[in-house]
Amino acid sequence: MRELRNVIERIVLMSPNSGPITSEEVLQVLPRAASASSPDDRSHLPLDEIERLHIQLVLEEIILNQLLPAQGESVDITVLVDYSEEDGSIEIILTYAGKPCNPFEEGSGPDDLSIRIIRKLVTQNDYSLQDGKNLLRLVL
Repeated sequence: MRELRNVIERIVLMSPNSGPITSEEVLQVLPRAASASSPDDRSHLPLDEIERLHIQLVLEEIILNQLLPAQGESVDITVLVDYSEEDGSIEIILTYAGKPCNPFEEGSGPDDLSIRIIRKLVTQNDYSLQDGKNLLRLVL
């Protein structure tokens, strides 16, 4: 887990633009295997695998480093992931109980690096409070 966080930090810090992180930027920072034919070689990951890793990373950062510390260890979180064939976007909707908590609000979260990482990976984020529950929508 620590090695993954170090790789992510390098990606965020070395990225030349402020928009979403591209697959090329991820591949530049990932450790290379000694041989191109090695099963550990990640330089030729298919796009769907990179998207899966982006989803996993966003969920880990938002849930483990933002929501759980802000809401407590016993927070009830529902996660919905949807893929649009029309534009290729991935939408993640998190619904969670507890006090109003928008992780993207300045100074609201315990880990600003997590928010920087998430902002690099998502193209849009929306927060609202509906029927007493927090609703966070992220688009990759």
